[in-house]
Amino acid sequence: MTYRLQSNHLIYYLVTSYEIIVYTGDKTRAGTNSQVYITLFGKDGKRTEKIHLKNSNNKDPFERNQTDKFSVKSDYIGELIKLRIEHDNSGLSPGWFLDRIVVTDLHDPKTKYVATCNQWLAKDEGDKQISRELMLNKPISGTKQNNQYKITVYTGNKSGAGTDADVFITLYGNLRETGGIRLENNKNMFEAGQKDEFTVECPTVGVLNKILIAHNNKGSAPGWFLDRILIEDVNAHHLYEFPCNRWLAKNEDDKQISRLLFPKTSNDYGKQLVRKNQYKITVYTGNKSGAGTDADVFITLYDLFRIIFGILSVVSDVVSVELPYEDKYDSKIQRIFYDTTSQSLINGTEYLTHPTEEYIRYIIKIKTGELSHSATSANVSIRLIGSTGRQTRF
Repeated sequence: MTYRLQSNHLIYYLVTSYEIIVYTGDKTRAGTNSQVYITLFGKDGKRTEKIHLKNSNNKDPFERNQTDKFSVKSDYIGELIKLRIEHDNSGLSPGWFLDRIVVTDLHDPKTKYVATCNQWLAKDEGDKQISRELMLNKPISGTKQNNQYKITVYTGNKSGAGTDADVFITLYGNLRETGGIRLENNKNMFEAGQKDEFTVECPTVGVLNKILIAHNNKGSAPGWFLDRILIEDVNAHHLYEFPCNRWLAKNEDDKQISRLLFPKTSNDYGKQLVRKNQYKITVYTGNKSGAGTDADVFITLYDLFRIIFGILSVVSDVVSVELPYEDKYDSKIQRIFYDTTSQSLINGTEYLTHPTEEYIRYIIKIKTGELSHSATSANVSIRLIGSTGRQTRF
């Protein structure tokens, strides 16, 4: 504790010591000669001053694949929630690849805070930033600290869908977030219609609840049409699917180059995520005179979440039905197409907010006109078209 006299009042300042352990990544040119600074932020809005990280346990700090320990004194700011790590871009090799930082308040040595970075602080790498704010998380007892995630990225099959930009992903779970991770391998990545696979090792984030996917708009053709992303949590044996089906481009769609995606579903390891189910239906026509029909035959299947309409396409007596895929994120219905001229009246456009099921049910209200002979005995079909271009079938 320190104190000083201010305006005839004795003001007390609580001071504590922090142990700060910095892990530099194991990449070519990962180390830095720059001066590195850290600022800690508390839960109650307090923060420390910008602290110069010097006097490491190593003669040359921040070298590739090296662990540096620092002991610093600063104001006690209570429970920690985040930090800012930065450097001054000085020296012959200023670029720095930071893996993670562990902070311990030495007055409470049992409590440790972990901030995962796993990206560059460099003017010539990644997103060109040399300062990052990272969330601090307390490790949960019994939780595995290291995990492996297998990430499969599907680029859409559209003209110009591929990108030359650097692509980054952030995983968010119920335990922590990863920080931005650059997706890279030795192949020509993110081409139109292509599947790219990556393996990421980092502290476990727990149950995945969202991801942030972004690029840095770099290269001659940076625009990117992302179809979807699959993420396999190797330790937990779970598979997550994150649908996108949108552009990340400055000249397409809403001009955004980052998207927050939410999981469609999660499955046990070994099960496949499918976008459609296929059912084989056997139809037995009765053995009566005139029992057969030349008309088109329709079927309606019911399950817990939805009612599905399909037209039966007959091959011999076995019928194959492909069920329409409905995107739960297309919550705004933009247009309605009719297969016949209709006097129907649709009042307004309704929004479905935050659907939580894998499928959602649409309630469609149609008002038939009052003109003479306005009713019909024909089969009526409807197609719903969402804001991203996805659509149900007639």
